[in-house]
Parts: sequence; structure tokens; C-alpha cells
Amino acid sequence: MVAVLVLDILGVLHGRGALLENHLDATYACMKAVQDKHIQICTLSNSSPVLLERDTALAAFVETYVDKTLFASDTGLYKPDRQALLSVAELYSVDLAEVLLVDDSLTTIEEALTLGMKGIVYRNAEEVLSRIYAYIQ
Repeated sequence: MVAVLVLDILGVLHGRGALLENHLDATYACMKAVQDKHIQICTLSNSSPVLLERDTALAAFVETYVDKTLFASDTGLYKPDRQALLSVAELYSVDLAEVLLVDDSLTTIEEALTLGMKGIVYRNAEEVLSRIYAYIQ
């Protein structure tokens, strides 16, 4: 079971080839399906909130779908540090096995898996959206 979907911002939501770049409708449909399953959506990023000011599509996505945004510049915790990953489960008071992390860093996903989280390495939109749907069924 997945209780929290955690999305990286740079490389997954924002940037060349990212979900919000050319896959907006499919991404929104997937996030709606996630919400319909009462799964919380969180962002966990080593970047800064300045991205939200510069990218209107990203800001609209966050406002519409994201419950909490965690930026390393605010928390002082940087991925793949295990404490950054553990902070999500603590924030939502869920077991690590209930957290699904999507990140473009294999190192971060490997650390998440060692902690008992579920993980998807972002390589392309079609694959990641398909895998999110599979996890939430």
C-alpha cells in the first residue's frame, strides 16, 4: 500500500524531459488518480523554492496536487541523505513501506529502497506514470 507519493522537482517535475515539460495532461490525470486513492503527494527537492516563482506550470501543479513541499534549502537535509528520506515518513506519520519515491537519482532511490521505501528511478514520463499507476492499484 502507498500512503505518500514523493516527487523530486528537478529532473522529475521540472526540466528537459520532465513530467511537466511535455506530459502535462497525462501527469495531471495520474495525480488525480493518486488523490482519488487518498494518497498524499509531497515534493522532496535539493533545489530551492525559487523554482516555484520561475515556473508557472510547476507552481500550478504544486498548488493543485501537492500537500507539502520539502526543500533542502529550508530543511538543511539533502538527498540521498537517509535523514532527508526519513523526514517524509515522519512528517506524514506513516511506515517507510508506505512511501513511494520518484527521483532521477539512482543513488537516492537505492537509499530509499534500503530504508524499506518503494522507489522509481525517473528515466521517462511514460514509464514512470505507468509504474505509479501500478503501485496505486
